[in-house]
Amino acid sequence: MRRPKNIWLGNDGLQKYDGSNWSALIPGPAGTNYWPEEMLVAPNNDIWVTSIGDAYVTKYDQGSSTWTVYDTSNVSLFDKQWWYGDIEITHDNKIVIAGTGDSTLYFNGTSWGLLDQLSGLSMSVVKDVIVKNNVSWFGMCNGF
Repeated sequence: MRRPKNIWLGNDGLQKYDGSNWSALIPGPAGTNYWPEEMLVAPNNDIWVTSIGDAYVTKYDQGSSTWTVYDTSNVSLFDKQWWYGDIEITHDNKIVIAGTGDSTLYFNGTSWGLLDQLSGLSMSVVKDVIVKNNVSWFGMCNGF
């Protein structure tokens, strides 16, 4: 019998269901208002979470059991007026983070950028990313 993949839930932190048991709560990042909105598990097993609150985007590294918080204090591209809800991963493993405003950001593993700068086109409010045949397809409310 094939065992299901892990199921992760975000609340005051993270919990994992491995198909048989729930793990103990992994507390959320310290010193922030952390209310998960969306999450994904990247190919390297990092867990990325968008939240409504002080922490715009957080990354939980399962290998080191550490949180990294990304917000206006360390990513100049984040806009203080918007919150970032949608998070997806592209065919080339970029983490795409879309907000309620006109900025859709990506993280390539090293640095942050605006998705508009990659495409050369005006993009906003990415709602979904589907990967098919090694191509990323973006569903949007407007633009592109």
